[in-house]
Amino acid sequence: MNHALATERGLTLVEILVSLVIGLFLMGGIFRVYLANKEAYRLNDAMARLQENGRFAVEFLARDLRLAGYNGCGGRMRDVTSTLNPTTDPRFDFEDHIQGYEADGSGWSPSFDGQVIDAPRAGSDILLVRGAFSDPVRITGQPNNTADCALGNAASHTADLKVNDSRGLTAGDIVLATDCSHATIFQITNVNLNGNLVHNTGNVVAPGNRTKDLGACYAGQGQLMKMETRIFYVRDNDRGQPALYRIRGTGAPEELVEGVEQIQVRYGVDTDNDRSANKYATADQVTAAGEWTRVVSLRVEMLLHSVEDQITTAPQPYTFDGTTSTPDDRRLRRVFTTTVALRNLTP
Repeated sequence: MNHALATERGLTLVEILVSLVIGLFLMGGIFRVYLANKEAYRLNDAMARLQENGRFAVEFLARDLRLAGYNGCGGRMRDVTSTLNPTTDPRFDFEDHIQGYEADGSGWSPSFDGQVIDAPRAGSDILLVRGAFSDPVRITGQPNNTADCALGNAASHTADLKVNDSRGLTAGDIVLATDCSHATIFQITNVNLNGNLVHNTGNVVAPGNRTKDLGACYAGQGQLMKMETRIFYVRDNDRGQPALYRIRGTGAPEELVEGVEQIQVRYGVDTDNDRSANKYATADQVTAAGEWTRVVSLRVEMLLHSVEDQITTAPQPYTFDGTTSTPDDRRLRRVFTTTVALRNLTP
């Protein structure tokens, strides 16, 4: 018999079992490392996305707030004539450059038109910003009364306006004409092929003009810009997530940033006419005091959460608007705060 074959042995059952146990321990360790790395990745990814969403939300709001009350070369001129028909629709009330609605339980104070703002999220403030958000175009004449305009005749105030570029302007647009000394808000009722902007009385679409008289002659020395009210609020999107929405003029709501749970706004009110805020108040307080024309800055606080749930090991308490709460989910939450001065209303 071959001696080499006689001395060979296989593994015993005990040795096989021990090796299997050692292998299981090693596989378990590797699996735990994999799970830990996966959870760390999910946490870091959710945190990065949350930070990014917060920055976007702040930038969207701040950018439009800085344009509140902008009227071109009129600078900080507040004496603006409006030819628009009186209306309760806040989208056409350009007297106040800033307006808000304070969340009060399941409602808002003051109350708002539910046909204008659809399905806002309870507990979150609503903010309206008004101003000229487009580049100006030059007013080249008032062709029906050019001679009267040159002579300063009041008849020229009712004439159509001719602009150097009418692209982007359509019937129904609310626009502002200014020559740095006067400013007028009116609604375009027709745009002729030669660039004439007609501003008749009667409603093409709401609100319409109550008069054709612009109150000034802008031929050859003025500029014209589209006026708009922009509404910021929180509502649930079609995926069931709360999100920051914006309505521009009479357009449809557009989703800006997902994961925004609440907005709380405080309005900086100038009480001594030095163009700086002496106090910060809620929208209902500003409305009750009739101080919207005195608002010179805003302090905006936004609560955002991660889009994905089950990120943390336990619900994470958070403090928002002075109140500490513990949610019933395991999402990440962050509070973003910014204070914005209204550039066109402060020195």
